[in-house]
Amino acid sequence: MANIIFDFDGTLADTLHIAVSLFRKFAQKSHPTDDAEIERLRGLSAREVVKSLGIPWWRLPYFVYEGRKAVQQQMGSVKAIAGIEPVVHELHEKEHKLFILSSNSTENIAKFLDNNKLRRYFDGFWGGQGIFAKSAALKKIVRKNSFNLEDCVYIGDEVRDVEAARHAGMKCIAVSWGYNNRKALKAANPPVLVDNPKELLGFLKAYR
Repeated sequence: MANIIFDFDGTLADTLHIAVSLFRKFAQKSHPTDDAEIERLRGLSAREVVKSLGIPWWRLPYFVYEGRKAVQQQMGSVKAIAGIEPVVHELHEKEHKLFILSSNSTENIAKFLDNNKLRRYFDGFWGGQGIFAKSAALKKIVRKNSFNLEDCVYIGDEVRDVEAARHAGMKCIAVSWGYNNRKALKAANPPVLVDNPKELLGFLKAYR
């Protein structure tokens, strides 16, 4: 049995389009916002995106706030990533423990799980984490729940998810259907990189 911790935005919840719309709203007068530019940015880590766009670090909290507000306003219509429901269903049936760790709010996560009828699969979720504070959060989850680190797997769609798992000493599976594209994730050298939800089952077979 494994303790499987999922990232939320881009991994379970299809919210990339909200982030793209917000980017185009704020950057339309100062930066290219076409599809090619979106794909270029998906090929960068979060820190690289901030640097590439010339965003001062002191402005980051404002953009994080605006992003969370936009997601909250549209959470009622946010769908699960295509193909993820059968995967979490099967993992649950195999008696794995499923969790969510996210910088998104706990309220948004709960609303999404209820709207998409996914709550019954998850044993817990933690929201409101700092954008670059996931490593500490993962360590805290392991410690407070007395988990065996060897039985824990973190699944995320961004370079910062790969880095957080590595710093926490936790196994990681990177997924290419979210915020970062395959190129960026491959450069981060995750232990496992998958391109569709069903592939997760094959790599998690080692946990009986």
